[in-house]
Amino acid sequence: MKIEFRHIVVADLVFCYIPVMLFMGGWCRWEIAVPSCLLLAYMLYEVYRKTIRKMERQTLTLRTGLMVSVGVITLLMAVAFGCGGVFAYFFDYEKHSAIVQDVSQYTWPVVYDDAATPSMLTYYVGSYLFPGLVGKICGSRIVAELMLGVVGWLSMLLLLVNVLFLVDAQTTKKQVWTMVIFLGFYGMILPLQVLFVGFHEDVQFGLPHWFIHRSLQYRSSLSMLKWVWEQYTIPVLGLTLLYRFREQRKLYAVWMLPALICGTWSFIALVVYAIAYYVITCVKEKKFLADLFSWQNIACGLMGLVMVSYLAGSMTNEKPEEVQFQLITDLRYYLISYLPFCLFTFGFYVLLIWKGVQRDAFFYITLVLLCVIPICRAGWCNDWCMDVSMLPLFMLNIACIRFLLDKPTEQKAKRRWVTLIVCLAISSPYVFYEFYNSFDYSGMPKHSLRNYSCKDCEEIDVDLRSNYFNYEYEQSIFYQYIARK
Repeated sequence: MKIEFRHIVVADLVFCYIPVMLFMGGWCRWEIAVPSCLLLAYMLYEVYRKTIRKMERQTLTLRTGLMVSVGVITLLMAVAFGCGGVFAYFFDYEKHSAIVQDVSQYTWPVVYDDAATPSMLTYYVGSYLFPGLVGKICGSRIVAELMLGVVGWLSMLLLLVNVLFLVDAQTTKKQVWTMVIFLGFYGMILPLQVLFVGFHEDVQFGLPHWFIHRSLQYRSSLSMLKWVWEQYTIPVLGLTLLYRFREQRKLYAVWMLPALICGTWSFIALVVYAIAYYVITCVKEKKFLADLFSWQNIACGLMGLVMVSYLAGSMTNEKPEEVQFQLITDLRYYLISYLPFCLFTFGFYVLLIWKGVQRDAFFYITLVLLCVIPICRAGWCNDWCMDVSMLPLFMLNIACIRFLLDKPTEQKAKRRWVTLIVCLAISSPYVFYEFYNSFDYSGMPKHSLRNYSCKDCEEIDVDLRSNYFNYEYEQSIFYQYIARK
């Protein structure tokens, strides 16, 4: 079975822009929704006509058995990871299942005027809109749950195919190893990280992705798909498009816009990649490249402002100090945790693959991001570090896979090649640790997020109150001037 990359790009855009279309068309007033959706449709058509159709032909031959196996594995992942709410044992899954139920049962935008404290749902609703629409049409919350599982399955399948194209895995052997390494990749070398346990009492043994101040969550690819697939896949697909079409500066915002409605922190990382590469290009060519101010970028920027006005609603709530964005100024942190972390974990990966990526500007951006992210903190469980690190860890993963697939012939490079294999192998047990806590079947969740909207209830997590609800929604710009009434 042959797959063309341009067909995958079309699939990426369709998958990423359906949530954008649904948000602009379903949550905004008709005078905003109609021109926005028409403009988006025209813009995507122009992207296909002028960019995708003119691409050099790149194909992959995938054996039917491999495709079936990948399809089954990703389907099992989608079910086991709670994408369909079937194994909604963890609280995160229950909250997300509640979102898709509310989107399927309430009018858009979702306003909880029947709750103890009236509020409006303010969250990264992108991945829940299509399942919610299907559930609304069918009049069934169960259908919405199952459709969420289908969306999760398709996103994982599409992501894996994009990875195969990124590393140009042309043989079946390379394709199998690519998927194994991608899913088994862990952002830190586990034994070296565990050594830090003896350095400070705040470093927790048994939770190797947590450090002092809950600041370091450089986790595995599999854990990203497990915990936050809805905030991971679309931003990563946007990054793959930005990377493959990095010279198409007129379309930068086209690749980035869908990520905003699926995860603000990961969207910030995507913006950093775009701006940094643009600056590097300007310096390299010694001129200012005005093509960044294209009508496509401006149009997507205006639609992005609409999304920001919606997402900013949750910021009106009072949050405790630890949830706010802040820089870590504790000197002990840098001496005990940060410097060893950078040097002996992802820094060790970089030393092993350096000669193969030293001409890639995207890798320099990746390295800077990985070094800068841990000095900042935001979120109850430091969502900043976990979410922003998703994209640079993905790029580091891709760089490692390329180095392993292109087996070097020079002796020193061979030693680095073997060392990288050993490092990945000894860190792989952490991936299995993700399954240490078994999933318990709990049936389809029957609750709604409106049950959590009482901001006076002490038992409700601060994280939940501040990230899901806008209590002053009637005074927000989005509700007053943009939202459908």
